[in-house]
Amino acid sequence: MKVAGLAGTLVAALAGMFVLGASRLVPEIARADGEHLVARAGDGQAGFAVNAFLPEQITVAVGTTVRWDFPWWEPHTVTFGVPQVGAPPATASGSDYDGTGFHSSNLLFGPGESYAVRFAATGTFDVYCVIHPGMVGSVTVVEEPGMADTQESLDRRGAEDYDRELGLLEAQAKAWAARPIEREVLGDGTTRHTVYIAGETPKGDVQTFFPPFIEVALGDTVRWRSVTVTGHTVTFGPFPEGIPRAGNPAVDNRSVPGETYRGAGYWNSGMMGLDLPSGTNFEMQFGTTGSFYYYCIPHVDQGMTGAVRVTEDGAVPSTPIPAATPLPPATGGGLSEPAGGPAWLGVLAVVIGLMGAGGWWRWAVRQRGRVTGGR
Repeated sequence: MKVAGLAGTLVAALAGMFVLGASRLVPEIARADGEHLVARAGDGQAGFAVNAFLPEQITVAVGTTVRWDFPWWEPHTVTFGVPQVGAPPATASGSDYDGTGFHSSNLLFGPGESYAVRFAATGTFDVYCVIHPGMVGSVTVVEEPGMADTQESLDRRGAEDYDRELGLLEAQAKAWAARPIEREVLGDGTTRHTVYIAGETPKGDVQTFFPPFIEVALGDTVRWRSVTVTGHTVTFGPFPEGIPRAGNPAVDNRSVPGETYRGAGYWNSGMMGLDLPSGTNFEMQFGTTGSFYYYCIPHVDQGMTGAVRVTEDGAVPSTPIPAATPLPPATGGGLSEPAGGPAWLGVLAVVIGLMGAGGWWRWAVRQRGRVTGGR
């Protein structure tokens, strides 16, 4: 299938995921006519998202129902097969899957969210998340129950996979935190300070600004530089309460780099990252003193916030910058909420809108190739 055609099909499926009502997506209790096992679709902690199926490989007996829980605030899908024109964009939780066709959850996240699949035929079936190219796994369905995983083996391997991926992310974060701040004196005598958006693996993201807090002098410039494939924003100003992020034009508008910020208004970098349309650099000059907090739109629920303190002379003040207050996580989790639901609906619509359908799909294909070595 051509990329453009597949892109259109996939984006149409995603669009359907955005609008399905609660009645279609409320997780059902697993059927009682077979084994019931529980795994995780991603996990994380403040500053880190592990984007992996935990564990990645599962072996079950035919007739078994596997339920994936979504314990962290990063959205994921549990998806089998390729979207088909005219097919439902999401499949009811607890439905049978026989290895054919397209079978997928909605975009889900947060404690209490889950999605179940009953495996009705033998074989090995690839599973993936539609928005995280490195998040792949498999379910092998066998005839003999004695060859299948137990809940104990799933829990053990899932914990091992999580600890391994989290350790890789923590090591990257430690290395970036140890780097000295980059400062450059400009021609007018002011200084440009660089804050990095950094740290990721094929199966996870570091959701921290490096450094998260910085002191600068009045008139100085801060440059945020992304070195990640994952998209992030640098956003100043409160998001208007009650306005969906997809319905607010301010989300789509990228502030002009280099403009002077005077402590008011809504300022946004756009979705920054390697291969993303807003590029990898965003600059702001600070024209007033004070402490100014900012956040990443897609990851503020996970604590990705930062602060800039501006003083007359740039001297480090005697009192520390108070901690920023991140926006509270969306209640209830994924997109099974009624119309106007969680913030992730708008965030994902914005991502696809900024990149375009074909651009988003080509980006996903490139990142999948980086993870799998082109397989």
